[in-house]
Amino acid sequence: MKTIEVVCGVLKYDSKVLIARRNPGISNGGLWEFPGGKVEQHETHKQALKRELQEEMGITAEVLEYLGESLTTGTTVQINLHAYFCVSETTPKSSTDHAMIKLVEPRDLGDFNMAEADVPFIKQLARE
Repeated sequence: MKTIEVVCGVLKYDSKVLIARRNPGISNGGLWEFPGGKVEQHETHKQALKRELQEEMGITAEVLEYLGESLTTGTTVQINLHAYFCVSETTPKSSTDHAMIKLVEPRDLGDFNMAEADVPFIKQLARE
C-alpha cells in the first residue's frame, strides 16, 4: 500500500485556530481540516507546509513547533499527516481548496465534522 506524506498547519490567531472545510466533490469533501497538503519529493515538511499555505490561502506563515503525526489507512493509500503549529500576520480570507474557512476556539473543534487524520490533533489541542 502506498503512503502519502502530508503536512498541515495549526494556525494560531490569539486564542483561536484556523480550520477549513474541503470543497465538495474532492476527497474528504465537506469535512473540516487544518490546512496543508502533500509533501513533494524535493521538500522538507516545513517547506511543503509554507508552500501549501501560500498556494491555497495566499498567506506567508512561519512554521513553528512539531505537534505530531497521524496515520490513516484508506482502501488504496495510507495518509501520514504531520502537524505543525504555525503563525501568520495575515488571516486568510479564502482558499483555493476549501469552501469555507473559520477561526474557532480549540475547545470547540469537536463540534465540527473533521477529517479522520486531523482528529488526534483536536484532542491534543483541547488539552492545551
